[in-house]
Amino acid sequence: MKKLFLTAICILFAVPVFAQIQPQGFSLGLHGSGMFPLGDYSSYSIANVGGGADLEYVLPENQQPFGDKCKFGVFLSAGFSHSFVKADTPLASLNDILIDTGITMRFPIVNGEKFKMALVPELGGGLIFHMPKAKDLDGTQLKSMYMNPLVSIKPSVRFILPKNLEIMVNPIYTMAFEKKALQHELGLQLGLMWHISDFRNGTN
Repeated sequence: MKKLFLTAICILFAVPVFAQIQPQGFSLGLHGSGMFPLGDYSSYSIANVGGGADLEYVLPENQQPFGDKCKFGVFLSAGFSHSFVKADTPLASLNDILIDTGITMRFPIVNGEKFKMALVPELGGGLIFHMPKAKDLDGTQLKSMYMNPLVSIKPSVRFILPKNLEIMVNPIYTMAFEKKALQHELGLQLGLMWHISDFRNGTN
């Protein structure tokens, strides 16, 4: 563990060749997530864990009104989550599939020689597919799958690494629109993003 920690410190602070703080074109990422239900939703679920894949695209230079000060782009995210349902509910299990797309803005925060960091707020909208399974109780009836609209807000923090990589730390808030209620969740995503276009162009 000590060696792993020292290696991470070396990567973040001692390696001189970093990826661009403002990448171009396409980036591909993977993330893990942990979410905590709020409000009425918390009466059914304690928390959920999952993961997913992310695709980002930074708009071309001629479509950027603020240059490198703020880069606009779009994103597409797909994920899966498993809920830890409470014992006193009719649910035996609950799994979700999420598809989310929206806009991004990328602001450089620290652009030093040995440390680079950016803030990437994301506003998205999409769909969440619930897959509940009922306990074996008389009279309990649940659909095998149903869908709700979804809104997400992510003020993502990016720690830029060498070789066109960056660590994502994404606080996230989601709101799913049920017929008679709103499902609020607050959580955190941790992941890794790879700037594909910069890698193909030979740009660090």
